[in-house]
Formats: sequence, C-alpha cells, structure tokens
Amino acid sequence: MFSEHPILTCITVLAIAGMAFYFSRNNSVKNLVDSVGQASSSTGVSSASTAPITNCAFDTTEIPEHVPVIMNEIAWMGDATSSNHEWIELKNVSSSTVSIGGWELANASGKIKVVFRSGAKVAAGGLYLLERGGMDFLPSIKADNFFVGIIKNIGDSFRLFDRYCSLIDQVVASSRWPAGDDATKRTMERDPKTLGWHTSSAIGGTPKAENGAAFVAPVFSKKLKKTK
Repeated sequence: MFSEHPILTCITVLAIAGMAFYFSRNNSVKNLVDSVGQASSSTGVSSASTAPITNCAFDTTEIPEHVPVIMNEIAWMGDATSSNHEWIELKNVSSSTVSIGGWELANASGKIKVVFRSGAKVAAGGLYLLERGGMDFLPSIKADNFFVGIIKNIGDSFRLFDRYCSLIDQVVASSRWPAGDDATKRTMERDPKTLGWHTSSAIGGTPKAENGAAFVAPVFSKKLKKTK
C-alpha cells in the first residue's frame, strides 16, 4: 500500500516517528520525577512538609519589635552534667497562638541557625524550648526543637526573624553575656517587664517554666576584732 501512495507513506512514517518521540520523552520525564520522589522519600524529606527556607541578613539596623515572641532564657553555660547541655527558650508574650513556621533564629557567625518548620506554633503565653544536639537531655522536659552549634561562653549575639525577615527580637553580647554564671550554672533570664536580662536565682534555670527573680549574691561581712 505504501508503494502506491508515496506521499501518504511519508506522512504516516513522520506521524509514527512523532508519536514515538512524544511517548519516549514523557516516559523519560516521568521516570525522572519518580526518581526524585523516591530520593525524597528515602531521606525522609518532602518538599510539601518543609517550611520555605529563608536566609535573613543578620546585620540589620532594624529595631526589634519584641512581640509577639521573645528569647526568654538562654543556658549558654550548659548545666552541671555537661557544658554541651545548652538550650534556648522562646516565649509567646501575646494573648494568641503564634505560628512561627518559616521564622529564623541565628547567631552572628551563622554557625547556629534554626529555620522553624511549617506548623510550628507557640501557644499564648507559652514557652518553646530548643536544645543543643538531637536528643532531650533535661530531666522530665521535652524539647520542642533542636539546634546544632556551640554557644560561646565569652558572648555571642542572637537574632530572631519572622518569615518575612522582620527583626522580632535580639540579644547582642559581642564580648560577654549580660547575665548568667558559668561557675554556678545559673542561666540568663529575661525580665518580663523591662525585657532586661538577669542571672537566674535557680541553679540550672527554669526551662519550660516561668522565670524567677534575679539572683542576688550573698554579702559576707567581716567581723571586727575586739580590742582589749
């Protein structure tokens, strides 16, 4: 039949070739998509389950808003068990639940950076605990999240940004921390009224609990010798 109608034969051959190329290309694309999906599943990471990654510029001239979430307590010295047991506590100072998905907590060097996953929330007046490493180390207290990196004892700076990179809160301590004590393992706590920092009266601080009063060092008076 093809020999009797050369033009029709040519058109038919081109059509068959075009269809073959179409199906071959789509199968290749499908295989590529499937392989990417399998790779994501094997690592436990899904693009649908992760918050959009931000990269807020740490150096900013913005004035922190101090609402609706603040850094409430920092155990930059670790605890009596290990100096590696560092933790950071956030507090929702508003009267409503705050979604912090896509927010970013970072230090000046960039070695500590937490981008909060979609769905992360802090209840009204609630506390959110981040522990260093990948497992809980505080007795009877469960961390809400974890961070990687070392908090320097000589001082560091942290900033908290929302998902739009607006500066929410900060603590700037380039040379030394404004509070906390390494020797006694007392943490650095935030005053709820002034937002200033003080050294915790409780050794080990108050993780996932309201901050206490400021530590007051005892004063030892020297007894005067009686003269005869």
